Amino acid sequence: MEQLYYTISQVSEVIGENTHVIRYWEKSFPVIRPEKTRTGQRRYRTQDLALLQRIRRMLREDGLTIEGVKRKLQKRRKLAEQSD
Repeated sequence: MEQLYYTISQVSEVIGENTHVIRYWEKSFPVIRPEKTRTGQRRYRTQDLALLQRIRRMLREDGLTIEGVKRKLQKRRKLAEQSD
């Protein structure tokens, strides 16, 4: 599925999570900020989708807590900034 923008329903289908879980993750993880249309519809980019898949894997498969995932994402972001 390769397109410019994805709806929350499409993201839900691809990553295997309910839409309410994705909306909750948006509140929990400040790095998830989909664009919104004038009508308030969320539009996720490919990098948003990849990030959500990574978060899902860390929570569901690796067994990390939300706080653990936040720390891991911050650590990755700092490493990426240092290598720039």
